[in-house]
Amino acid sequence: MNIKKVIKSLIPHRKVDLHGFKYTVQELVGMHESTAEATQWHGKKLDNDILQYKSSDTVFILGSGPSINDITERQWNKIAECDSIGFNYWFAHDFVPDIYVFQSPNDKMLRLLSDNYELYKNIPFIIRGTGFAQGKFDFNDERLNLLKQNPVFYLNEYPISSKCSIDPELLYKYMDALGFMAYAEIPKFIPKWRSTIGLLIMLSYNMGYKNIVLCGVDMMKSDHFWDYEPYLELREKYQLPKPGSSRLAFRFEDGHSTSLPQYIYTLRDWMYKKNDVNISILSERTILHPEIKKYSEFI
Repeated sequence: MNIKKVIKSLIPHRKVDLHGFKYTVQELVGMHESTAEATQWHGKKLDNDILQYKSSDTVFILGSGPSINDITERQWNKIAECDSIGFNYWFAHDFVPDIYVFQSPNDKMLRLLSDNYELYKNIPFIIRGTGFAQGKFDFNDERLNLLKQNPVFYLNEYPISSKCSIDPELLYKYMDALGFMAYAEIPKFIPKWRSTIGLLIMLSYNMGYKNIVLCGVDMMKSDHFWDYEPYLELREKYQLPKPGSSRLAFRFEDGHSTSLPQYIYTLRDWMYKKNDVNISILSERTILHPEIKKYSEFI
């Protein structure tokens, strides 16, 4: 009797990658390799140099939910006094953030960049995402040459798959053991908890912010701030994504894995316990309310 064959027959064989680890490995390796190539074009791997752009203990993460349109002039003035991070199609908004996070651009995003570049010519850009990991960021596109005038950083993510159902507390301990949950220090890889919002919360923690305020992170429907006045004309001009067009389809509560809200709730508790970092919301028009409290300055 071949004992090895017997043992092998007793071990359950699973073709399904239950927690999406294959995805994590492929993305991580792809980003690491793409960064090495991209730095020959311009910019550098994200490191502590990004901290020179930190000027406040509070950062506002600017999502694209329609509650963005409820922000008052007084609130925008307060946001401008602190730090802010915009990402993806935030170019469509009038407010210019302090840092811009950019995934592999499509034609409409590049048009927005080109048409608004004068407002962004001194802004640091952080490039990340699956497209970048897969080598789809086309540095031969002449429209991207604008960014050679900006500080550009390449963020290497440690992406947690939407399939992952491992207890978040255990994941945080694992990431902490790897050194990726560092506070006020940029690690080699930054955990992305299921989505871009999960990544930006982690980046804000790594940058040493004490208050992380989520704006436009509504997750109630699939509409955006540009689906309403005064942005409708701009939406048509650039053919911005329409409600329901996202591949993610807003499946934040799918019942089979850890949802984005669950990550946000547990990150809030973990970050506060570790370094007195607060996660709050700007508007109550979000599925995160009332579990996540409103930013105290705007109550």
